[in-house]
Amino acid sequence: MNNDTVVPISDVLTLLEKLDVVVYTIDREGRTTWITGAIRDVLGYAPEEVVGRKVEDFVAPESFAVVSRQLRRKLTGEAELTIYEYLARAKDGSRVPVQVTSMPLRQGGAISGVIGVFHVAGRRSTSARKEALPSLTPRQHEVLQLLGEGLTTRAIAARLDVSLDTARNHIRAVLAALDCHSRLEAVAAARSLGLI
Repeated sequence: MNNDTVVPISDVLTLLEKLDVVVYTIDREGRTTWITGAIRDVLGYAPEEVVGRKVEDFVAPESFAVVSRQLRRKLTGEAELTIYEYLARAKDGSRVPVQVTSMPLRQGGAISGVIGVFHVAGRRSTSARKEALPSLTPRQHEVLQLLGEGLTTRAIAARLDVSLDTARNHIRAVLAALDCHSRLEAVAAARSLGLI
């Protein structure tokens, strides 16, 4: 193609809908203005459930600061392109690690929002489908954080104000949920999944 070739926007949109990565646009207030149907496969939402809502509605609380910072960098013009990972919140409540590549969306030279793509982290598009993170209760997630800090079972029991046996039971449950055999293995797995 030469520089004079014009591709109809309808053709571009049709192509984007066929991809199994999520393509989206958001406005300056952080609301989704458009998103492809691949969102169903990645997070379980229909596009109409996402459009008009704030990005933060679909971000796990522990990843909110990362997403807010990256969004702000593009909206202020500080970054022309960002690539990062965060934990998205799926419709069923699970957390899905996603990798995002995004850039400022310009209209008449001014930044009007952000355009980007995301897919399940660690997997490429042709087979990228939702891969739920291990399901942890809030207490188990708290225990996992404390394991990540290197606390002993006794220290975890004291921090949570529970008995030593209860702390041991929580630790065993975390190890089982992560399919790990040691605390070190659980912490390493949790870090690679973005849980801590």
